[in-house]
Amino acid sequence: MLFSFLAASSQTTSAVANASQNNSFFAKYGTWIMLLAIIALMVVYFLFSNNRRKKQEKELDDMMSALKVGDRIMTIGRWYGEIVEVLPDGMFVVKTGSDEHPGYVTIEKATIAHIFKKEAAETLPDELPSEDVFGNATTSEETSVEETTEEQTEEAAENASDEE
Repeated sequence: MLFSFLAASSQTTSAVANASQNNSFFAKYGTWIMLLAIIALMVVYFLFSNNRRKKQEKELDDMMSALKVGDRIMTIGRWYGEIVEVLPDGMFVVKTGSDEHPGYVTIEKATIAHIFKKEAAETLPDELPSEDVFGNATTSEETSVEETTEEQTEEAAENASDEE
């Protein structure tokens, strides 16, 4: 019985050896193939991400070189203003504040975070709605709505007193 068990195990061992000889190419080179595939994926990812970054840098450089007097900008410190003067050394004089109380700041080109388009700047309202003491904005539409609700409340009170 022991002899038959050993004979059966030797047959399975030879079957495994035959199978490993058939797959010897993948046994030898499987690790290298996987490593090359990973490296190829990394190279493709690097090329695509590098091209996208270069494209964004080129667009930003084109926008910065096209800055002129009258452009509205936002700095990296979240200051909003309008370019008043372009200095020759890459500096700009920017007007911040309102027309009644302007402030002028000299900034470098590198501190500009965003350039607003002319079309978007023209659609901005010239005047903001007036604010009451508590900071709540009121417009003419809100006032008319408040008046109509007060009138409706008064009418309902009159109707209730007439029914009694």
